[in-house]
Amino acid sequence: MRLKILSEKVFENLKPYAKMILAYGDQSAGKTFNSIQTLIESFGELLIIKCEGRSLSETIKLTGVNPSMITIYEYTKWDDLIDFLGNPTEEEQQVLANVKAVLIDNVSHLMNNELKWEIEDDTYRRVYKDSKNDGFVNENRMGMDGYGAVESKMSRFFKLVTTAFIRQGKPVVFTALLKSSPSYDRALVAGPNFIGKALPENLKSFFDLIGRVVKRYNSEEDKQQLV
Repeated sequence: MRLKILSEKVFENLKPYAKMILAYGDQSAGKTFNSIQTLIESFGELLIIKCEGRSLSETIKLTGVNPSMITIYEYTKWDDLIDFLGNPTEEEQQVLANVKAVLIDNVSHLMNNELKWEIEDDTYRRVYKDSKNDGFVNENRMGMDGYGAVESKMSRFFKLVTTAFIRQGKPVVFTALLKSSPSYDRALVAGPNFIGKALPENLKSFFDLIGRVVKRYNSEEDKQQLV
């Protein structure tokens, strides 16, 4: 396929892309709370792709937003998530068309746990299940090719999110946990908690903004934490 060259007229009518943001920080730093509140107040109807098992009901209640403005997609397995974004059903298409912004919470858990576990299970079925060395440890083993697969799938996921939302003018915020002195860049005091090396080094090519969320306090004296 040859390079597609846009004429000046077509270029002028192109819909501007939205922003893709990665907000990382400690547990309970306010990443999810502030993202929900800000996205709804700024854009309207919000889709939350919930990757963790914990409930968001208390967080949503504390934000004070109207719950009817929120649609939650709960992660079950990788292939279902990819189909939801890349090959949605008619009902899912309606949901995706109506939302104005997206929150993906928590992408560290998605990569470091959910996706990793699925690849470990696949490795066990393909490599170790019929082996004489079959055992408890082999059920949770993943070689270097497995880590490469995790990073590749996450990169493709970011690209799919760009196609499904960013190019449609719908901003997306990813939340991630914080990792002190991450192995992928020892010069950093802290960074997003992602396994591997290639993906963290290339995060800037996917995100318009990568920022750390810190806890807020009333004053230096009492250090009473604010939400």
